[in-house]
Amino acid sequence: MLSLRHPPIVILLLLLHTPGLLTAQRIVPGGSVRDIGSVDLEASPEIQKPPALATDEVNHYAPKDSTAPARPDVSDKPLNNDDRKALTEDTAQSRSIAQRFAQLPRFGRRVFHKYADLAATTPTGQEAIDTPPTPPGYLLGTGDILSVRCWHDTREHVSQDVTVNNNGAVYLPFLGDIIVAGRTLSEATKLITGEYRRIYRQARVAVTLTRLRSVEIYVTGEVEWPGRYTLPGSATVFTLLYVAGGPSEIGSLRRVQILKHTSGARRSIDLYDYLLGERYLSNINIETGDTLFVPAVRSEVAITGEVLRPARYELLAHETLSDLLRMAGGLNPTADAAVVQIWRNTPQGPQLLSANISETGQSPSTIYLSGGDLVEALQSPQAPVNTVEVSGAVKRAGVYACEDGDRISDLLKEAGGLSQTAHTNRGKLLRQDDQLHYQVSYFQVDRAIAKDEEEDLVVQPHDKIIIYSQSEVEAPAQVVIRGPVVRPGCYEWASGMKVSDLLLQAGGLLPEAYGLQARALRRGATNRQYIVPVALSDAMQEDSESDITLHQGDILEIFVADAVTAPSQVRISGFVNNPGTYRRYEEMCVSDLILAAGGVAPGAGPSLQCVSGHTEGEVRTTQLRLQTQPDSTHFSVVPDLLLHDDDHIAVQGSGQFVRHPPVVIVEGEVKNPGAYPIPRRDASLWALLQKTEGLLETANPRGIIVYRSRDKFFPVSQEYSASAQIQQVLRTFNRERREQILEKDKRTGVVETRISRALTNIFSVEGGATVVIPPRLLNESIWAEAIPIDGKLLVESHGREGDIALMDGDCIVVPRPSHTVGVVGAVVRSGAIPYEGPHSPLKYVELSGGVAEDANLARMVVIRANTRVVPADTVSEVYPGDVIVIPSDFVIRTVQSGTGYERLLRSLAGLVTALLIF
Repeated sequence: MLSLRHPPIVILLLLLHTPGLLTAQRIVPGGSVRDIGSVDLEASPEIQKPPALATDEVNHYAPKDSTAPARPDVSDKPLNNDDRKALTEDTAQSRSIAQRFAQLPRFGRRVFHKYADLAATTPTGQEAIDTPPTPPGYLLGTGDILSVRCWHDTREHVSQDVTVNNNGAVYLPFLGDIIVAGRTLSEATKLITGEYRRIYRQARVAVTLTRLRSVEIYVTGEVEWPGRYTLPGSATVFTLLYVAGGPSEIGSLRRVQILKHTSGARRSIDLYDYLLGERYLSNINIETGDTLFVPAVRSEVAITGEVLRPARYELLAHETLSDLLRMAGGLNPTADAAVVQIWRNTPQGPQLLSANISETGQSPSTIYLSGGDLVEALQSPQAPVNTVEVSGAVKRAGVYACEDGDRISDLLKEAGGLSQTAHTNRGKLLRQDDQLHYQVSYFQVDRAIAKDEEEDLVVQPHDKIIIYSQSEVEAPAQVVIRGPVVRPGCYEWASGMKVSDLLLQAGGLLPEAYGLQARALRRGATNRQYIVPVALSDAMQEDSESDITLHQGDILEIFVADAVTAPSQVRISGFVNNPGTYRRYEEMCVSDLILAAGGVAPGAGPSLQCVSGHTEGEVRTTQLRLQTQPDSTHFSVVPDLLLHDDDHIAVQGSGQFVRHPPVVIVEGEVKNPGAYPIPRRDASLWALLQKTEGLLETANPRGIIVYRSRDKFFPVSQEYSASAQIQQVLRTFNRERREQILEKDKRTGVVETRISRALTNIFSVEGGATVVIPPRLLNESIWAEAIPIDGKLLVESHGREGDIALMDGDCIVVPRPSHTVGVVGAVVRSGAIPYEGPHSPLKYVELSGGVAEDANLARMVVIRANTRVVPADTVSEVYPGDVIVIPSDFVIRTVQSGTGYERLLRSLAGLVTALLIF
């Protein structure tokens, strides 16, 4: 006994092997069913036994076993002649109803085939997809990234990417937080534009959506790849189905459900509305946490024969034959509406029903379908013999009866006359010859309607009359403007429209436009474009001859000046903040160029020179006077000449101008330490010490040190690390922050490195050396020099001997006196010992306990309190604060071999530095 647990294919196979009768019925007007006879399925050679159709709950005619043929790869588009022939010419003798049902494509499934075919290689179906385009109704939300740009007077004030935060706002320069969540992109653009126009009256704002937020959605049910998906915020239900591979072979396309995470609401979606072009699905908002559920299909019907889209269609409750015909695209003109066959499963077995849905028959909207029905639209037995087809720009295009002697005007009258968009100049008449080939004849439409016998041709059956529309034979009613204008694009054309009118609508020319000449591209009689020159400058003045009338479809092209002429530019150098080359505008004067270069620099004036460009022979130079205020912000040029292309303005400076006064720092044991300006003529160390009112009694003149920046020794061209401009900025910055080199730890580092390198030179070659070290200000190497001073000689000679000239930025350190002598190196006890008088270096070595076994007395040196390093054999007396260094043979050998000496000497130099007083 059969039950619902048996698959439909089992029922079909059993019925195929059960002899019996199939009752054929016809559906007649009024809804009654009338028997049209009984057919012995075994005896009749014309009709095979139809299969038992499935119930309304499960109607799947695609068998899963090997007995059913594979479904052909066909699309939802109209089938070609070969496909249609294969579907309609096969009779019941060659195929069963179930096989015919299964071979029909399932409507809508083809849309998702591309991704369904990837299931074998991509089991998860999580391959990346391109971000879909943003629909016009897309609402901004948290996570969206906007690009905001604002211009005013051709200058860009704002260019920034901003992200919509959790409060639904974006933070914009000059405006602060602006709420954009819940608005469309156009609404947000309008809001931001309005806010910026409160600051810039004629601001132009462009807002684009550079990156969409992501939403995380779940897909369950009968889809190819159920799971969790992360998609852009603009994704639609169809986008989500697309990446999930679409409904599976048993998935419903008409009862797709969206479960809202926030509200718990459930919404059902019929994809047929989208596939048939009756509704747009992008208005369904998808949010993070929502679930897309695809249930199994409940009921299917199929339609084949003379319809536009033979296929299987999913059936909802109470749908009729009219609904099925609408989904299938309707009957073909060759269909016989009087005989539409419906194969239906009944409790008694399959039945064949016949319906008359012609104008004299029953309305298809009253014929309800059941799951498993197979509808076949038969072909009309013969083509009409007295019809003429009228198509194109008429009010009622279609097929009309043709009587003997009828003319074109008669058929056009039957079609309701011409439409408002009809082209009345030329029409086309197609007529078949004996070989059934169409021949073309042309006629004047307006004259044919007026019954001019030469144009109002006599028609014959099977003729085709075609009336063109204006848009098919004429250019569109618009004109186009291209190039550097404020609003390039398409504009509506009107008769009598001039070049000046189009420029006015386009907002006028941009500054980079070439204003003398333009061109209009126009189509001629042969539909080929030709050029119409336009004197643009005269046309903008509305000159009657130059301001030509535009034709429908004209393209006005405006050139960029730099593309057709040499660049219009001028150059400025000298005492301005930003020297260089600048674009020259009309009526641009010398003062305008100075403003464009950032204004005059301090020290500019009182004169400047204008060197004329584009000259032949000798260069012509004009001397101008520059009048500036003390703050250099206000200036005037006399005379303020009008500039021409390639002119050069040289702004001269004053040799007496001093931007930063030269200052030196004095600290230590002087009566009045601090910063002192130094005069240009008398900038000596002795003179400066006199300004401090002399040394204190606690000062140690022998230990005076002058620290000097490296850029005072080397010109800019010898700087090794940066360009001249960077070095100039660094030097200025370091002068303003010269106190940094006065810090004790930096001075200690200067001396330690100096001593280390001095020891290197002393131990490796005969004689001494002067060393510089990098304090590394501003991450660049502006080095400093520790200059030892013989302060005792300077003081005793009252500046006549031992004096040096000071420079801007110098730092003079006068230390306190020391009462010890340092002895370090290869001795028994390294360190400081009390000063006991002006003895020789060897005497103090003995006082420190004597030398060690590895001492090298031949290389012994003395480091004076002012950091001067001298060989010990040249020193007769040691003074307080001096340090005696006795190297070891190991240090000497290491230095001479060139390995590891730096670490050893640094360690030794650190001991020496600790004993010195700065």
